[in-house]
Amino acid sequence: IQMENIVLPLNKTGIAEGTPGNTVFSERNEFKVNKLKRLVSVEIEVAGCKLPAHVYPATHKWQCSIVEDQSLPRMGFEINSAPANGDKLVEQMVDFDEALLKAGAYISEKCGLHTHADARDFNAYDVRRMIKLYAKLEAGLFSIVPPDRRKTKYATPCGEALISKITSVAHPKTSKRRLIETLYTDVDDFKKMKETKAIDPLKRRRALNIHSWAFRKTFELRLPNGSIEAEDMINWAILWGTIVDTSYKLGERMIDSMDNDSYRLLLELSPNQAITKWIQRRKGEYR
Repeated sequence: IQMENIVLPLNKTGIAEGTPGNTVFSERNEFKVNKLKRLVSVEIEVAGCKLPAHVYPATHKWQCSIVEDQSLPRMGFEINSAPANGDKLVEQMVDFDEALLKAGAYISEKCGLHTHADARDFNAYDVRRMIKLYAKLEAGLFSIVPPDRRKTKYATPCGEALISKITSVAHPKTSKRRLIETLYTDVDDFKKMKETKAIDPLKRRRALNIHSWAFRKTFELRLPNGSIEAEDMINWAILWGTIVDTSYKLGERMIDSMDNDSYRLLLELSPNQAITKWIQRRKGEYR
């Protein structure tokens, strides 16, 4: 099975045909399981599968793209899920779980489960609060992934590096400049990269990808290890969306006063009991 038989054709923008863009699933959507209104999408990395045709019905239903990823084995591919909120997000992940199971899909230690949370409503000062909250949570998030994932070059710790240049100033415009200087060499470098769409892998491969906000207006969490199980896909998506949403709603002083015990704070921010138990189980499993 050749990769060409799996990957959807790219258009002139480099985006796979059928990619939904900023899709909002509002029609007949409910918020019983997932109460989060913020849109979230997941990049599901797969090392390979025996019957890829079984993946197509789900990707067609949700208008998702299937793309290559250079970090994966030759037969590997990545499903870019459609941005969704509420129970539509849960329904979508369950569909992918079932489709990948039928396809005989499998993962390896090279696979990740990158999660994007919509942040089009964030300005530079909101990003500052997001970085502050993430820095407090980073150690806790790293504690619930396998040991080999904590050492991967594709999701390196970055909380201290990101926060070091933004905490000495309070003005939004200054914060934006400091943020750009943290991510890029300088403002001119940022403008050049924005025009050419070139991405420095070392900056894009931090566990928290702020570069994604500069270009797509999403915050990407690259830390989660690969999984094709609905529980992991759903819980990572809701947990990350909740963290981003919390940083947007809370004031900076409130974030500064939060518990410095990263894992305990992660449990406090857990949106429901099911995710709390999932976090605790993973913490015990990956000691």
